[in-house]
Amino acid sequence: MGSVDLSGVVDWVHTVSAIPNLAVMILFSCGLNKRNAPSTLQHHNLTVLEELDLSDNSLNSRAAHNWFWNVTSLRRLRLEGCGLAGTFPDEFGNLTLLETFKVVYNNIQGMIPATLKNMCNLRSLDFSNNSIDGDITEVMDRLPNYSWNNLQELILTRTNLTGTTLPFVSTLSPMRTPRTSPFFAHARYRSGPSWGCSNLTPSTFFGILQHRSAST
Repeated sequence: MGSVDLSGVVDWVHTVSAIPNLAVMILFSCGLNKRNAPSTLQHHNLTVLEELDLSDNSLNSRAAHNWFWNVTSLRRLRLEGCGLAGTFPDEFGNLTLLETFKVVYNNIQGMIPATLKNMCNLRSLDFSNNSIDGDITEVMDRLPNYSWNNLQELILTRTNLTGTTLPFVSTLSPMRTPRTSPFFAHARYRSGPSWGCSNLTPSTFFGILQHRSAST
């Protein structure tokens, strides 16, 4: 149902949640906004929903105040260009089955929550074009150890992350599936070309996408 005008639909989330065995919900560019969606969804039937795409809807809300953090069956969640602001909620870590998460072109701030450690099935994470800040080593430390066996893509382009070379990079072994972009860890964006973390070469940063050695 992508690009269908649903701007006039009231309380659409509760209506949709009544559909039995709903596994995929594709609603990008549908005119959805915070006025016609609840901030929480305590009781719902979305127990088998695996894919949710709300990209390019003007939710324009605090990232923490949204119903989808309660849908723990999700494996793929896309929230690109939704006008989300503020910090991630700790409930983000409740999505333990999540494999793909894309939250590009929002205004998420602060550090990725420590509850990310709970998410051991991650394959693709895209936090680019947000105001996430802090040291890049802290981001790496918050990734669950087991996800390094699966992780194929981690995109941090044009965030406010800073940092130097990663002390654990020498412990990494080659990726099983080399499907990542060669270098996309730009710590900041200035007028002109993007630039990377200080003392962090493209080949070195590429190493952080490689799963850890048997010690993990």
